[in-house]
Amino acid sequence: DSITDEKGNSFFLVRLKTNKNYLGTAKHPLPIMPGMVASVDILTGKKSILSYILKPVLKARSAALRER
Repeated sequence: DSITDEKGNSFFLVRLKTNKNYLGTAKHPLPIMPGMVASVDILTGKKSILSYILKPVLKARSAALRER
């Protein structure tokens, strides 16, 4: 599930595990430390382009007849 901060931004909390505790080679290792920036690809299920296009329409339809 996503987490929403006080500004309304949604994000996911992710924990990662690497194959080794350093970058580079064993001969010249660079230790991985907290605070380092990483670029990570998270592989998820497949969605069609049509599902991305229809998502806002279906969301609006489900909320259209609700009382607030």
